Amino acid sequence: MLNDIEFVPVESFNNKKINLDEGKKIVCLFIPGCDHCRAAAKELIAISKSQSLPPIYVIFMNEETFKIPEFFAEVKQSFPYHIIEDIPTFFNLLGKGANTPGIIYLWNGNIIRTYEGLEKNKFDANDLAKAISSNKF
Repeated sequence: MLNDIEFVPVESFNNKKINLDEGKKIVCLFIPGCDHCRAAAKELIAISKSQSLPPIYVIFMNEETFKIPEFFAEVKQSFPYHIIEDIPTFFNLLGKGANTPGIIYLWNGNIIRTYEGLEKNKFDANDLAKAISSNKF
């Protein structure tokens, strides 16, 4: 699952160097044409209206990348993003047996919460909001 994620190969988003090991961050693993990924992004935006969230970064899989502008238009917000060119590498980041959408809450490089797929570990906006506001591991 997502607990074994290693983000070392991802150091820049929109050609800007970002250290994911510093401070609080939300990293999303999305596929540009995925309706479930778009729904998860919309949920993040919805909770950001009532609570301050850490910076959000998106890692897209290199599938239908021409849909990235459409993705951001539909969710009505854009985020810094990085495209993983190699599909197996993308799924390695997501974790063995995991599926999209993947959302990870990091604090100083420590994985605090992970969500993936549509089953028992699917994204829970309320749980993420509680984790962020509690300031505890």
